[in-house]
Amino acid sequence: MVRVVAGLIGLVSLAVAGVAGGLTPEVAIQFTGVSDIALSPDGTRAVYLLSVPRDPLDAPGDDYHEIWTLGIDPPQPPRRLTAPKGNPSSPEFSPDGQTISFVDQRDAHNKKKQVFLLPMNGGEARGLTTHKAGVGAYHWSPDGQWIAFIAKEPLSEEEQADKDDGRDWTIVGESDRGGRLWLTRVSDGETAPALDSPLVIRDFCWTPDSQGFVIRATEQPGVDQDMMYSRLYHATRAEKTPTLVCETAGKLGPFTASSDGAHLAYLGAADISDPLPQTLFVVDLPQGEPRSLSGEREASGVALQWLSESELAVLWHAGEKCVMERTDVASGKSQPLAEAEVAISRFAIAGDHVIVSGSTPTTPSALFVSTSEGSLVKATSHNDVLTADVDVARREVIEWKGADNWPIYGVLTYPLGYKTGETYPLVVYPHGGPEGVSLLDWSDRAQMLAARGFAVLQPNYRGSGGRGVRFSKGDHDDLGGREFDDILAGIDMLATRGMIDPQR
Repeated sequence: MVRVVAGLIGLVSLAVAGVAGGLTPEVAIQFTGVSDIALSPDGTRAVYLLSVPRDPLDAPGDDYHEIWTLGIDPPQPPRRLTAPKGNPSSPEFSPDGQTISFVDQRDAHNKKKQVFLLPMNGGEARGLTTHKAGVGAYHWSPDGQWIAFIAKEPLSEEEQADKDDGRDWTIVGESDRGGRLWLTRVSDGETAPALDSPLVIRDFCWTPDSQGFVIRATEQPGVDQDMMYSRLYHATRAEKTPTLVCETAGKLGPFTASSDGAHLAYLGAADISDPLPQTLFVVDLPQGEPRSLSGEREASGVALQWLSESELAVLWHAGEKCVMERTDVASGKSQPLAEAEVAISRFAIAGDHVIVSGSTPTTPSALFVSTSEGSLVKATSHNDVLTADVDVARREVIEWKGADNWPIYGVLTYPLGYKTGETYPLVVYPHGGPEGVSLLDWSDRAQMLAARGFAVLQPNYRGSGGRGVRFSKGDHDDLGGREFDDILAGIDMLATRGMIDPQR
């Protein structure tokens, strides 16, 4: 019965996609999404991961994934590199740009994900790793000779025997097997531990000489350890013993070594009580004192990449918008890098080209490419046929006074066909966290509600990201207090404007 209903929904969705009007669930469930992105070293080609919803009659499960490529210089249309209904992830270019690597599970006798290599000049992908526990995060060495990856320590023969006999229970806090860093030679697949350390490896990057790593690690496994108590270490392939790079406190985000190996840039918490790794730091390698480049900026750092030995590209959540800037590490001064009304989720830079994945208030998930003028233009069209006849509701950033007269912002979606002077029912759609942030992006839910005549308010109450450390700490020792008052004040403001019906 479920399959019959699902099939009917699928048939209806095909019919509704071409009908004029607001966004419907039947259309929204067909949207694809662009996520993992990478640029070839010369910036001429891009690869990206496309999430594709399952067909209505497929077995239940997560979205499928496909790896696609497109030409940047010269421009060439996107083409799919992997078969439909698969689940590859994490595409990367080799340092010479001749190979694409990705993680996938393709062997019927090996249920764990492994690294595969796909030549760009044609041919089939070949498996590189065969790790018993499966591959997590991985990266090429800058010289292209090695791939390092994080994987759990395989079960011992005794542990495997216990599991096979049914003694496979999980003991919280004890059964979590910490990640280790492994090294595989690309030429022959030979694999060995990269470090001699009991540390639990959470993330890593190579040093530019291909002789070492910077790792984010904890002394113990566990979610709390990962979120709050990880630290940054430096290690060489020769010595294999990690040493602490610097003292940090609280959450740590992405990090990367400069092209000369002299500096490490990272996003981290300002202190142990900072709810986000939102401050930009630079520290000398292999050891030094971190220096903040954020100053009093009312924004939250999200991602970063070195542009040269002295400049960083940094993505910020600045209020309800995303800002990409070029930052000089000596002075901390910044200037715009790419301009567009795009809510950016990821970015990559190579040569003179910038690509980002994201959306706009009127465009669902897509890949955007920089122009010679520095603007970002949409380069993929996977969802265009679905949105061609969809009337899109207006979304904008609004401001009001919250508790204690704090300025509070949020994203308002107007009911489709909104007319000044008429009142409408309101849906308040808050983000989670509470340190999350609602951006001026595409929102399936807001658009579907607007199509049904609702106004939708997405408030960025105190405690949200995007406004700097002080604002994101604004709800501390007061959970559910003034942050809730901020939301109520936003509702009152819309009622005062005569836009909403206070009873609805």
